[in-house]
Amino acid sequence: MTPAHIDLFKQLMTMLLVEISELKQTIPRNLLVTLIQFANAYPKPLLEGCLIPYMQRGTLGPHQADCMLKISKECLDNQSKICFKVEVDSETVNIIITILCAAGETQKKCPKFSKLFLAIVNKFKAKLTSDHKSLLLAAVERNETFLKKAIISALKKSMGKK
Repeated sequence: MTPAHIDLFKQLMTMLLVEISELKQTIPRNLLVTLIQFANAYPKPLLEGCLIPYMQRGTLGPHQADCMLKISKECLDNQSKICFKVEVDSETVNIIITILCAAGETQKKCPKFSKLFLAIVNKFKAKLTSDHKSLLLAAVERNETFLKKAIISALKKSMGKK
């Protein structure tokens, strides 16, 4: 990237963060499509420059959490599993667990959500506290997909290790 591209990228990230933070309803389709296309083209900059810093602010409302979830699901579906290559601290894990548990009720029949749920459990099992595991077990009990047993099994395996 040239310096001009970097400046343009920074301006775009600022605008996207403003749009996400001002959501008062479900994310508009055109904004979601834009974010997903951007995630496909530039997954690492989008996650490290926009989404993770926004999640670390701790000001996620239900619409912002839904937006993050939709973008994360798309990243998982498109071989750019970069969101799981980024090292996260315990605060970020807390935020991710909160988002998963909050979205669990509305996404209980969604296989993509279950796939994301299982991937997060497997990726962060070493960082999950007993409180996290209890919250996740309660959330997965509402799940109605074929991955429910796999998620429960992964959680129980991680409970046996700690």
